[in-house]
Amino acid sequence: MVGGDRSTYEIVRPLLRDLAVDDDAVLFAGEPGSGHFTKLVHNAIEFGMLQAIGEGVEMLARGPYGLDAAAVFENWNHGSVIRSWLVGLMAKALRHEHDLEELSTFVEDTGEVKWVLEWSMGQDIPTPVVSASQTALMNYRDVSSVQAKAVALLRNQFGAHRVHRACDASSSEHD
Repeated sequence: MVGGDRSTYEIVRPLLRDLAVDDDAVLFAGEPGSGHFTKLVHNAIEFGMLQAIGEGVEMLARGPYGLDAAAVFENWNHGSVIRSWLVGLMAKALRHEHDLEELSTFVEDTGEVKWVLEWSMGQDIPTPVVSASQTALMNYRDVSSVQAKAVALLRNQFGAHRVHRACDASSSEHD
């Protein structure tokens, strides 16, 4: 997702294509700022998806059946309508972290979704899912929530965001 001068983009495009997962993963979005804007919208969608996955983890964990949530997520990634990279990462994270009780509910927030929410509000664009997921992210800092822990694990899997342990939740490392 690149914005800027088209001729400059053409110069760096081979490098960007070498770094990308495939040829279609590089997009010239248009004028300066358009690449950043498309990334902000991408991150807003991501927040909603992460929240939905976190809620699913909590439902599985608190359900009456003693389900292996990692196995369920692995299953869902084979032909299910919700199969995705994020579902696969959640399965991997749940396999690695057997006891969510050890985790802090603090979830890193870089602020980019707040920026796009402010913009969308200024344009009178309703964003109830993204708004709710941003609010949930902020709420996770103060409660013991399986959803929060699942979202923290998932963000660690794809963005290397730090997973805080309950013992370091009150430290200033995450401020």
